[in-house]
Amino acid sequence: MKRIRKKRRKHFLPTWPFIMAVLVLAFVFTPFLHKVISTAQSQEVNTIPWAIARDIDRSLSMPQADFHIGEIPTVTVALSEKPLLSFLGIPADTRQVTSIELINPLGEERSLEFAFSEQRKGRKTYGEFSIDPSVLSTPGHYVLQVDLEQNGYSKMIEKDFSWGVLAVNVRRSVTRPNIPNEIGLAVLDDEGHTLCDADLTVTIRGPGKDRYRATTNSGSVHRNPSCADKTFTMEPDYSFDFTPRAAGTYSMRVVAETANGQHEITDSFFVQENPDFDVERTVFPTRIYPPEAYPVSFSIKPANDFSGTVVETVPADFSISEISDGGVSQVASDPEEENIIWEVDWQAGETYTLGYTFDAPDVSPEFYTLGPLRASQHVSPSGLLGAFGTPARQFDLEARQWQIASDAVTPTGRLYYGDGTNSVLRFYNNTYDFGFAGGEQTYTHGASGSLIRFIVAKPAITRDEIMIGALKADGQLMVIKGVNGYDDGTTDYATAWTTAANNAMTCEGTEADCTRAFDITYERLSGRAMVVYAGDSQDAGTVIDDSKLFYCYYDGTNWGPVSNCAPTTGTNDISLSSAGRPTHVSLKPKGGSNEILMGVGIDATTHEVEAYRWTGSAWTDQVVATDTTDSITNANNQGSAFDIEWESNSGDALVAYATTASSSEIKYKLLPSGGSWGSETGAFDLVADASVTAWVNVEADPQSDRIAIATNQHSTINDF
Repeated sequence: MKRIRKKRRKHFLPTWPFIMAVLVLAFVFTPFLHKVISTAQSQEVNTIPWAIARDIDRSLSMPQADFHIGEIPTVTVALSEKPLLSFLGIPADTRQVTSIELINPLGEERSLEFAFSEQRKGRKTYGEFSIDPSVLSTPGHYVLQVDLEQNGYSKMIEKDFSWGVLAVNVRRSVTRPNIPNEIGLAVLDDEGHTLCDADLTVTIRGPGKDRYRATTNSGSVHRNPSCADKTFTMEPDYSFDFTPRAAGTYSMRVVAETANGQHEITDSFFVQENPDFDVERTVFPTRIYPPEAYPVSFSIKPANDFSGTVVETVPADFSISEISDGGVSQVASDPEEENIIWEVDWQAGETYTLGYTFDAPDVSPEFYTLGPLRASQHVSPSGLLGAFGTPARQFDLEARQWQIASDAVTPTGRLYYGDGTNSVLRFYNNTYDFGFAGGEQTYTHGASGSLIRFIVAKPAITRDEIMIGALKADGQLMVIKGVNGYDDGTTDYATAWTTAANNAMTCEGTEADCTRAFDITYERLSGRAMVVYAGDSQDAGTVIDDSKLFYCYYDGTNWGPVSNCAPTTGTNDISLSSAGRPTHVSLKPKGGSNEILMGVGIDATTHEVEAYRWTGSAWTDQVVATDTTDSITNANNQGSAFDIEWESNSGDALVAYATTASSSEIKYKLLPSGGSWGSETGAFDLVADASVTAWVNVEADPQSDRIAIATNQHSTINDF
């Protein structure tokens, strides 16, 4: 018998290449099949498939979370992506940006204009959307909302970023090795308010192994003790000195830890062995309080003889005044900018100073850039390029712009008033919506037998403080100082000092005789408070006599020049020309300086008006503006027939006043900046109706040297 042999059944043994191929196909097809299945399921319930939602989320990115003022935020979107096995007919994932909107720190939402560019990297095509810089003027926290569409489904992606919350300035953006260089910084919160308690870490990397690290915790980054929200300062809130050792580019990394989280930016400056110009912004703020004017200057030392123009670029909506060295301001080719131009003729190795004063718009929070400073050299008449005045060579005197953060302004005010109680000062807080919040509040001061007749209240610009003068009917002046909590109404009040009952300011029982022979203001640069008040006109021959005013100032800690502000001849007195009774004192500070203009009405035989200028250390430039002011008795006694003002651009001082009733004329005198009072000039004639002027008010145009004058004539009817 034949043995029948059974055939062995062959088994398939997968090889490693086969296994890998299966895994690849599973990897490629599973998401695709899952998308198809989930898409079908989602279409039934009208929801976006999770796989598509995941892809949309992953497709959008921003390069960083914090941008400084010189950077333009961008968002990148993966518009399409080819699958690995696209040759098998698997379609590519494609996305479309349908809209981009931005919510700024003020909560305002707007659609965006943006620049678009496209590039391919491997299997993906990316679109880069750059935000129009014109929408980025408010420092703080932004929310970018991007609507993306993929496979018929739409989803909105939000990206948070900050812009302008860190400002970095380098005094010398182009400097030489081994020259100390101050670096100043400002930190703002998400709403644009100044932060004085941020923890800063600054890392600088230079050529080779040149490294430097400065921090607030170690004390190497200095915190300015005058740092405060909504205050005037010329010093940066944070600063440190760095001395580069070699020529090259130095990069800076600034990290700020705040209560709102961490912010980080990068910046740079340059070091050259022999720069054409050595430029330092010697007096420039890093943060501004927009209601105030700021004097600025820079020093420039050319390495070679230079004859030509030097140009500084500032925002077009800045009010520019007091340009030094014959400089002028002109509209730039860019309507958003203005140029300040100086014609100079400099010698090699000499140091020159240029400067001006700027007043930014009263808008906040904002972020501004100035510069960079640049120059154009002229060719001499024998030069090869033409006649004198033809630009021969352009110089960039700085490598970066100067950054300025504009502090947020809280529109909170106070209404102060007296009442029928002799010892109580009352006030309300006025909030943003012009509603008086929190109800009436009071401060109880020392009691006296007279009621309050005049109140003057002025807030400080360098600290959280308000100074109040309350003049009672018996002639006693009370100076009350409030500190802390001005914005939220939690101010602490205390009586700083008082004068004795003063006959010069007494009107007990005769309302028509009440006069305000005192005023209060603050020096705009130092922030010192200034109080000027009248002496006692009925005690002639004593220390307090009828030919003097007295003054006292406060620096935030001490009063001076007399610590208790008592009238003291030879120390804090201002001698008047007339022996009459001072009836009205008016003080007007000059922006960006410590100068103060004072006008005083004097009830003498012919009713005088005098004017004075405070230099920051003494009262000078006394002038008798007129000794023939013949207004109605009550109006003249109350000092209303004159007013004072500073011209915004020139810085010249002006006193305007009414003259005799018969001439019906308003006249004025000018005190040029750095000069002496000019002669009397007629401003205009009033309607000749035998009436007399009861009031004169003047107000300067912040954009020019124009001054508006308003008057009120008293007759059978009131003429304005």
